[in-house]
Amino acid sequence: MDIQFKALEIAAISKEMGGNVEETELLVYDSKANPSGFLKGRPFRSGHFSVLLLIEGTVEAKVNLIDHKLHAGDILFIPPSAIRQLDWDEQTSHFRSMLFTPAFLQDSGIIGKYYNLSEFLKFGMKSDVIPENSLKIVYELTYIIENSISNEKNHEGNIEVLKNLFRAVLIKLKPYFQESHFEGKTFSNLIYKFIELLNINYKSKRELSFYAERLFVNEKYLSQLLKKKLGKTARQLVTDMVIMEAKILLDEQVLSVKQIACQLNFENPFHFSSFFKKYCGLAPNSYRNKIY
Repeated sequence: MDIQFKALEIAAISKEMGGNVEETELLVYDSKANPSGFLKGRPFRSGHFSVLLLIEGTVEAKVNLIDHKLHAGDILFIPPSAIRQLDWDEQTSHFRSMLFTPAFLQDSGIIGKYYNLSEFLKFGMKSDVIPENSLKIVYELTYIIENSISNEKNHEGNIEVLKNLFRAVLIKLKPYFQESHFEGKTFSNLIYKFIELLNINYKSKRELSFYAERLFVNEKYLSQLLKKKLGKTARQLVTDMVIMEAKILLDEQVLSVKQIACQLNFENPFHFSSFFKKYCGLAPNSYRNKIY
């Protein structure tokens, strides 16, 4: 039986920040001003986009198995439904994230009129080097958005102001996200298609041959390409995906280890526990006790 678990959506993040829990489609999270225990170091899914702006320090980010080491001045786009995990030193690092739903993106009028959805919105991408003056403008825009949300929530005129500010942020950032992050469009498409296939099938299909056949490449080439571009082989990425999903499910205290093993299509809880301990160094229950 496929057990559903809650994702960390904008309303839940707003609640953790002490804000209004009513349905909202745009939010700004500040790592210095808001609590981080519900977010830091814990993999989760969300149905919204995130634009993470690193102000100082470093952040280790994983988006759908792709590792990003962010430094001050870097910006990372994270797409909906991606498994994401963020870790940072709370004393030395500071970032702001603009969170928005696909519906808000569509309603803003930016898609089609200003530019089409590009690959970085599909699986996450770190920016090229952004000039300091442009970064300053983006940072200031997020503060204005945050204040507008706090002071005039749901006012009809304010919603239009928010949409204009939101468009300004994305338009300002667009030139700094290019296909140059990958050596050629073919590699980019193949990597994206592999991750897309993995997101859909990892619970039941863990054989490398399954993915290679559907991508019309041989297993060796696929693994070599992924190793070169992402630093891990296809088999390692499949394992990482299962482990990250297991951690998300273990974060749900209402689920037993037996239910999680079933959810992930392990033959029995013992095989799941052995698998998890092999790659995490802790048994599932020990991991759960550690995070609570």
